[in-house]
Amino acid sequence: MLITQAELFWGLNHDFVEQVMADASKETRSEGDILFLTGEKADYFYTLIKGRVKLSIGENGRMVFVVSRAGESFGWSSLVDRNEYSASAECEDTTTVVKIKREQLEAICSKFPHDGYIFMKRVAGMLGRRLLKSYGMSLSLQHAAEATSHGTDQIVGHATPE
Repeated sequence: MLITQAELFWGLNHDFVEQVMADASKETRSEGDILFLTGEKADYFYTLIKGRVKLSIGENGRMVFVVSRAGESFGWSSLVDRNEYSASAECEDTTTVVKIKREQLEAICSKFPHDGYIFMKRVAGMLGRRLLKSYGMSLSLQHAAEATSHGTDQIVGHATPE
């Protein structure tokens, strides 16, 4: 799988994609390896080739998303004027990624503004989908907490006055 197969790059100008591929590097990491930690300088944007990467936040490392599909991207903090990563990324399996330095990708987007705009619009869409998924998970947890049986096998709801 090359970066050209990643959803964010589909249909973009050949020269734009070629420049990204020329400036990107491929690396394979082992299970348990940390790609980046919350609060570290957001230097790279990543695209998964194969494997699994757990993205987590907080001191307890609460999982918020798993990157497991070839072509999925992560490390968005490096693209949106954040100086630090907002989550940690840990390999859950032997994992191969393509990564590109923030400054290099910014320069390519400036050189190809139309493609850079489309690319960033797709990044925004990716973030929106992840946010909606996160909202859904949060609501599911909230509903589950409201329906706790307290060991009686009964669903507890909010009582309504008669």
